[in-house]
Amino acid sequence: MRVAVVTSLLLATACGGAVSNDDGGVDGGGDSGTTWSPVCPESEPSQGSSCSNEGIDCEYDCNDVVVCSDGTWAGAVNAGTDITCDAGPNPSACPSSLSSIPSGGACTDEVTCIYANGICECTSPGDPTPDAGASWFCGPEPGCPMPRPRVGAACASPNQTCDYAPCGDSVTCTGGVWQPAFVGCGA
Repeated sequence: MRVAVVTSLLLATACGGAVSNDDGGVDGGGDSGTTWSPVCPESEPSQGSSCSNEGIDCEYDCNDVVVCSDGTWAGAVNAGTDITCDAGPNPSACPSSLSSIPSGGACTDEVTCIYANGICECTSPGDPTPDAGASWFCGPEPGCPMPRPRVGAACASPNQTCDYAPCGDSVTCTGGVWQPAFVGCGA
């Protein structure tokens, strides 16, 4: 059973690669002349500098997040595993297209496959190494942006949670901005 719990400092593994897009996808920083977030500074703030949006997380490089805590920006935290940051081509074990992967279907190779319209990972419940019980997890759900939106970017669907990998790699639209979320995995 999967339960979504919004947390601070946990972040999606699938960070959308180093791709710039108009909906706030991770791009390594804000575009000059364009405001990427209604609550985050355009450029990464210095640690210890003042902030006014208590509890807000902001992402500046893929999975490199700072949080406004006690009126100051707390140090950058690498809160993900960067599997899709500068992902490059898919491994040869990946099917040629997302549409050819049955979400939940059986798989045997430990592989993550990234496509323009989604990401799929061969995974075993409770075990990072695929075995006879391994199956494909594909995300995000319909209506979610791809690549994963940058933490702190504007969003318009309150409480929408988008999963980009199994067991904890998610973002939730909270207060008009995407924030890290954790989706736990039941055994």
